[in-house]
This record gives sequence, structure tokens and C-alpha cells, in this order.
Amino acid sequence: MTYQQIQNCEGGKNRISASLLLAFAEILGVPVEVFYVGWREL
Repeated sequence: MTYQQIQNCEGGKNRISASLLLAFAEILGVPVEVFYVGWREL
């Protein structure tokens, strides 16, 4: 991903697919759930 793509995702302009989210979790060595912490607060 480029810096601009990350900024768009953080700003809510674009969404990340579940498969890409899983790939990020695997690369970082963390469970995919870490990306959902606090989602109920939105």
C-alpha cells in the first residue's frame, strides 16, 4: 500500500478488504482482532 492509500483508509474514504486485513495481521504477527479494538465506540 502507498502512503496515500493508508491515509484514505484511515480517513474512511476507502475500506480495506478482509483478506488484506488478514494479510496485514499475518505480516505483523498479531491476531486480526487487534484491528477491531474500539470499533463499537465509533
